Amino acid sequence: MIIYSIPVRSINYKYKHPKFCDLIELRLDYLENPTHYQLCHLNQKTILTIRDFNEGGIKFCQLENKISYYKKAISSTNCLVDLEINNFTNEIPAKNLIISYHNFKEIFDPKELKKIIIDSNKLSAKYLKIAVNITSYYQFLILEDLIKLSNKPVILVGMDKLGKLSRLLYKHLGSVATYIAEAKNKTANGQLTIEEAKRFYLDKLSSKTLIGGLIGGKQVYHSLGLSFYNNYFVKHKLDSAYFPFEVDDFDDFWFWINNSKIIFYGFSITMPHKSEISKHLRISSK
Repeated sequence: MIIYSIPVRSINYKYKHPKFCDLIELRLDYLENPTHYQLCHLNQKTILTIRDFNEGGIKFCQLENKISYYKKAISSTNCLVDLEINNFTNEIPAKNLIISYHNFKEIFDPKELKKIIIDSNKLSAKYLKIAVNITSYYQFLILEDLIKLSNKPVILVGMDKLGKLSRLLYKHLGSVATYIAEAKNKTANGQLTIEEAKRFYLDKLSSKTLIGGLIGGKQVYHSLGLSFYNNYFVKHKLDSAYFPFEVDDFDDFWFWINNSKIIFYGFSITMPHKSEISKHLRISSK
Protein backbone atom coordinates (compact mmCIF):
# COMPACT_ATOMS: atom_id res chain seq x y z
CA MET A 1 0.00 0.00 0.00
CA ILE A 2 1.47 3.35 -1.06
CA ILE A 3 0.50 6.52 0.80
CA TYR A 4 1.07 9.90 -0.83
CA SER A 5 1.86 12.46 1.89
CA ILE A 6 1.07 16.13 1.26
CA PRO A 7 1.89 19.19 3.40
CA VAL A 8 -1.32 21.25 3.27
CA ARG A 9 -0.85 25.02 3.36
CA SER A 10 -4.33 26.21 2.40
CA ILE A 11 -7.71 25.32 3.93
CA ASN A 12 -9.16 25.06 0.40
CA TYR A 13 -6.32 22.96 -1.04
CA LYS A 14 -7.53 20.37 -3.56
CA TYR A 15 -5.16 17.49 -4.17
CA LYS A 16 -4.69 15.14 -7.11
CA HIS A 17 -4.64 11.42 -6.39
CA PRO A 18 -1.80 9.66 -8.28
CA LYS A 19 -3.09 6.47 -9.90
CA PHE A 20 -0.48 4.21 -8.32
CA CYS A 21 -1.12 5.47 -4.76
CA ASP A 22 -3.67 3.81 -2.50
CA LEU A 23 -4.19 6.54 0.10
CA ILE A 24 -3.55 10.27 0.50
CA GLU A 25 -2.18 11.67 3.77
CA LEU A 26 -2.97 15.34 4.37
CA ARG A 27 -0.53 16.86 6.89
CA LEU A 28 -2.75 19.57 8.31
CA ASP A 29 -0.23 20.72 10.94
CA TYR A 30 1.32 22.88 8.19
CA LEU A 31 -1.78 25.08 8.43
CA GLU A 32 -2.01 28.01 10.83
CA ASN A 33 -5.36 26.58 11.94
CA PRO A 34 -5.21 22.83 11.20
CA THR A 35 -8.83 22.14 12.11
CA HIS A 36 -10.14 24.66 9.55
CA TYR A 37 -9.41 22.47 6.53
CA GLN A 38 -12.54 21.95 4.44
CA LEU A 39 -14.11 18.54 4.98
CA CYS A 40 -15.64 18.57 1.50
CA HIS A 41 -12.20 17.65 0.10
CA LEU A 42 -12.01 14.38 2.06
CA ASN A 43 -13.08 10.81 1.35
CA GLN A 44 -12.49 7.27 2.64
CA LYS A 45 -9.07 7.16 0.93
CA THR A 46 -7.82 10.16 2.91
CA ILE A 47 -5.68 10.14 6.06
CA LEU A 48 -5.85 13.26 8.22
CA THR A 49 -2.68 13.91 10.23
CA ILE A 50 -2.19 16.77 12.66
CA ARG A 51 1.23 16.00 14.09
CA ASP A 52 2.20 17.24 17.56
CA PHE A 53 5.40 19.29 18.03
CA ASN A 54 7.22 16.44 19.76
CA GLU A 55 6.28 14.15 16.88
CA GLY A 56 7.66 16.43 14.18
CA GLY A 57 4.62 18.71 13.82
CA ILE A 58 4.77 22.26 12.43
CA LYS A 59 1.87 24.20 14.00
CA PHE A 60 0.34 23.75 17.45
CA CYS A 61 -3.14 22.31 17.87
CA GLN A 62 -4.94 21.61 21.14
CA LEU A 63 -5.53 17.88 21.59
CA GLU A 64 -9.23 18.29 22.34
CA ASN A 65 -9.66 20.39 19.18
CA LYS A 66 -7.82 17.79 17.12
CA ILE A 67 -9.95 14.91 18.41
CA SER A 68 -13.16 16.89 17.91
CA TYR A 69 -12.15 17.69 14.31
CA TYR A 70 -11.16 14.07 13.65
CA LYS A 71 -14.55 12.84 14.90
CA LYS A 72 -16.40 15.32 12.70
CA ALA A 73 -14.30 14.35 9.65
CA ILE A 74 -14.87 10.63 10.20
CA SER A 75 -18.61 11.13 10.64
CA SER A 76 -18.83 13.13 7.40
CA THR A 77 -16.38 11.28 5.14
CA ASN A 78 -15.33 7.97 6.77
CA CYS A 79 -11.68 9.01 6.39
CA LEU A 80 -8.72 7.69 8.38
CA VAL A 81 -6.98 9.75 11.06
CA ASP A 82 -3.50 9.54 12.60
CA LEU A 83 -3.18 9.98 16.36
CA GLU A 84 -0.09 9.62 18.56
CA ILE A 85 -0.24 6.50 20.71
CA ASN A 86 0.19 8.56 23.89
CA ASN A 87 -3.00 10.45 22.98
CA PHE A 88 -5.09 7.35 22.29
CA THR A 89 -8.80 7.68 22.95
CA ASN A 90 -11.77 5.38 22.42
CA GLU A 91 -13.65 8.37 21.01
CA ILE A 92 -12.11 7.59 17.61
CA PRO A 93 -13.60 4.49 15.87
CA ALA A 94 -10.96 1.75 15.59
CA LYS A 95 -11.64 1.17 11.90
CA ASN A 96 -10.64 4.79 11.16
CA LEU A 97 -7.62 5.07 13.45
CA ILE A 98 -3.88 4.89 12.87
CA ILE A 99 -1.98 5.03 16.16
CA SER A 100 1.57 6.26 15.66
CA TYR A 101 4.84 6.15 17.56
CA HIS A 102 7.75 8.45 16.66
CA ASN A 103 11.28 8.18 18.02
CA PHE A 104 13.82 10.69 16.69
CA LYS A 105 16.77 9.36 18.72
CA GLU A 106 19.82 8.51 16.63
CA ILE A 107 19.49 4.85 17.64
CA PHE A 108 16.16 3.38 18.75
CA ASP A 109 15.97 1.11 21.81
CA PRO A 110 14.58 -2.35 20.84
CA LYS A 111 13.28 -2.92 24.38
CA GLU A 112 11.41 0.38 24.35
CA LEU A 113 9.96 -0.32 20.92
CA LYS A 114 8.91 -3.82 21.97
CA LYS A 115 7.03 -2.32 24.94
CA ILE A 116 5.29 0.16 22.62
CA ILE A 117 4.13 -2.67 20.38
CA ILE A 118 2.95 -4.80 23.30
CA ASP A 119 1.07 -1.81 24.73
CA SER A 120 -0.47 -1.04 21.33
CA ASN A 121 -1.84 -4.60 21.17
CA LYS A 122 -4.23 -3.59 23.96
CA LEU A 123 -5.58 -0.66 21.94
CA SER A 124 -8.22 -0.79 19.21
CA ALA A 125 -6.99 0.67 15.92
CA LYS A 126 -6.71 -0.23 12.25
CA TYR A 127 -2.94 0.29 11.98
CA LEU A 128 0.11 0.89 14.15
CA LYS A 129 2.65 3.27 12.61
CA ILE A 130 6.26 3.10 13.79
CA ALA A 131 8.67 5.89 12.82
CA VAL A 132 12.32 5.38 13.82
CA ASN A 133 15.79 6.27 12.57
CA ILE A 134 17.54 3.36 10.84
CA THR A 135 21.33 3.65 10.67
CA SER A 136 22.51 0.04 10.40
CA TYR A 137 21.48 -3.04 8.44
CA TYR A 138 21.35 -5.07 11.64
CA GLN A 139 18.40 -2.91 12.70
CA PHE A 140 16.42 -4.33 9.78
CA LEU A 141 16.59 -7.74 11.47
CA ILE A 142 15.44 -6.26 14.79
CA LEU A 143 12.52 -4.40 13.20
CA GLU A 144 11.42 -7.44 11.20
CA ASP A 145 11.17 -9.50 14.41
CA LEU A 146 9.47 -6.74 16.41
CA ILE A 147 6.84 -6.07 13.74
CA LYS A 148 5.72 -9.70 14.04
CA LEU A 149 4.73 -9.03 17.66
CA SER A 150 1.96 -6.63 16.63
CA ASN A 151 -1.63 -7.89 16.52
CA LYS A 152 -2.51 -5.20 13.98
CA PRO A 153 -0.91 -4.27 10.62
CA VAL A 154 2.22 -2.15 11.03
CA ILE A 155 3.29 0.78 8.87
CA LEU A 156 7.06 1.16 9.21
CA VAL A 157 8.40 4.67 8.58
CA GLY A 158 12.19 4.53 8.32
CA MET A 159 14.22 7.72 8.67
CA ASP A 160 17.91 8.72 8.55
CA LYS A 161 20.62 7.00 6.46
CA LEU A 162 18.74 3.80 5.62
CA GLY A 163 15.28 5.36 5.67
CA LYS A 164 14.79 5.25 1.92
CA LEU A 165 15.98 1.67 1.63
CA SER A 166 13.64 0.60 4.44
CA ARG A 167 10.77 2.13 2.49
CA LEU A 168 11.77 0.28 -0.67
CA LEU A 169 11.95 -2.94 1.35
CA TYR A 170 8.81 -2.22 3.37
CA LYS A 171 6.96 -5.37 2.32
CA HIS A 172 10.02 -7.55 2.95
CA LEU A 173 10.30 -6.11 6.48
CA GLY A 174 6.66 -6.88 7.29
CA SER A 175 5.21 -3.39 6.82
CA VAL A 176 1.88 -3.01 5.04
CA ALA A 177 2.49 0.49 3.67
CA THR A 178 5.04 3.17 2.92
CA TYR A 179 4.83 6.93 2.40
CA ILE A 180 6.03 8.94 -0.61
CA ALA A 181 5.98 12.67 -1.39
CA GLU A 182 6.92 15.28 -3.95
CA ALA A 183 10.67 15.98 -3.95
CA LYS A 184 10.17 19.61 -2.82
CA ASN A 185 7.39 18.82 -0.34
CA LYS A 186 8.64 15.96 1.80
CA THR A 187 6.95 15.57 5.16
CA ALA A 188 9.60 13.31 6.74
CA ASN A 189 13.31 12.57 6.61
CA GLY A 190 14.11 9.56 4.42
CA GLN A 191 10.86 9.75 2.44
CA LEU A 192 10.81 8.41 -1.10
CA THR A 193 9.84 10.84 -3.84
CA ILE A 194 7.18 10.17 -6.46
CA GLU A 195 9.97 9.97 -9.06
CA GLU A 196 11.83 7.34 -7.01
CA ALA A 197 8.64 5.34 -6.48
CA LYS A 198 8.20 5.22 -10.26
CA ARG A 199 11.88 4.44 -10.93
CA PHE A 200 11.79 1.42 -8.63
CA TYR A 201 8.24 0.38 -9.66
CA LEU A 202 7.24 0.51 -6.00
CA ASP A 203 3.63 -0.42 -6.79
CA LYS A 204 4.75 -3.70 -8.39
CA LEU A 205 6.94 -4.96 -5.54
CA SER A 206 5.84 -7.81 -3.27
CA SER A 207 7.32 -9.55 -0.24
CA LYS A 208 8.54 -12.26 -2.62
CA THR A 209 10.31 -9.93 -5.04
CA LEU A 210 13.95 -10.99 -5.46
CA ILE A 211 16.33 -8.27 -4.30
CA GLY A 212 19.74 -7.19 -5.58
CA GLY A 213 21.48 -3.95 -6.31
CA LEU A 214 24.56 -1.78 -6.12
CA ILE A 215 26.77 -1.73 -3.02
CA GLY A 216 28.91 1.35 -2.46
CA GLY A 217 29.02 4.79 -0.87
CA LYS A 218 26.54 7.66 -1.22
CA GLN A 219 27.10 7.67 -4.99
CA VAL A 220 24.96 4.54 -5.40
CA TYR A 221 21.77 6.64 -5.43
CA HIS A 222 22.96 8.35 -8.64
CA SER A 223 23.78 5.18 -10.57
CA LEU A 224 22.27 4.92 -14.04
CA GLY A 225 21.96 1.19 -13.41
CA LEU A 226 19.02 1.76 -11.06
CA SER A 227 16.70 2.74 -13.91
CA PHE A 228 18.28 0.37 -16.44
CA TYR A 229 17.91 -2.83 -14.43
CA ASN A 230 14.48 -2.06 -12.98
CA ASN A 231 13.14 -1.20 -16.44
CA TYR A 232 14.65 -4.45 -17.72
CA PHE A 233 13.00 -6.54 -14.99
CA VAL A 234 9.57 -5.02 -15.62
CA LYS A 235 9.90 -5.32 -19.40
CA HIS A 236 10.76 -9.02 -19.11
CA LYS A 237 8.19 -9.65 -16.35
CA LEU A 238 10.78 -10.68 -13.77
CA ASP A 239 9.75 -10.27 -10.12
CA SER A 240 13.07 -8.69 -9.15
CA ALA A 241 14.34 -5.27 -8.08
CA TYR A 242 17.68 -3.46 -8.23
CA PHE A 243 18.23 -1.17 -5.23
CA PRO A 244 20.96 1.20 -3.99
CA PHE A 245 22.80 -0.13 -0.91
CA GLU A 246 24.78 2.61 0.80
CA VAL A 247 27.24 0.79 3.06
CA ASP A 248 29.62 2.22 5.65
CA ASP A 249 30.23 -0.92 7.69
CA PHE A 250 30.54 -3.89 5.36
CA ASP A 251 30.51 -6.41 8.22
CA ASP A 252 27.12 -5.02 9.27
CA PHE A 253 25.78 -5.37 5.71
CA TRP A 254 27.25 -8.86 5.28
CA PHE A 255 25.66 -10.06 8.53
CA TRP A 256 22.28 -8.76 7.38
CA ILE A 257 22.23 -10.46 3.97
CA ASN A 258 23.33 -13.74 5.55
CA ASN A 259 20.65 -13.66 8.27
CA SER A 260 17.74 -11.98 6.50
CA LYS A 261 14.84 -14.01 5.11
CA ILE A 262 14.96 -11.88 1.95
CA ILE A 263 16.10 -13.76 -1.14
CA PHE A 264 18.99 -11.90 -2.80
CA TYR A 265 19.88 -12.73 -6.39
CA GLY A 266 23.18 -10.81 -6.44
CA PHE A 267 24.95 -7.48 -6.19
CA SER A 268 27.14 -5.11 -8.15
CA ILE A 269 29.97 -3.75 -6.00
CA THR A 270 31.76 -0.45 -6.38
CA MET A 271 34.35 1.41 -4.35
CA PRO A 272 35.21 1.39 -1.54
CA HIS A 273 34.02 -2.20 -0.93
CA LYS A 274 35.60 -4.31 -3.67
CA SER A 275 38.37 -5.53 -1.39
CA GLU A 276 35.90 -6.07 1.45
CA ILE A 277 33.72 -8.49 -0.51
CA SER A 278 36.71 -10.55 -1.63
CA LYS A 279 37.73 -10.98 2.03
CA HIS A 280 34.31 -12.25 3.00
CA LEU A 281 34.04 -14.57 0.02
CA ARG A 282 37.38 -16.18 0.90
CA ILE A 283 36.19 -16.74 4.47
CA SER A 284 32.92 -18.25 3.25
CA SER A 285 34.64 -20.71 0.91
CA LYS A 286 36.62 -22.45 3.69
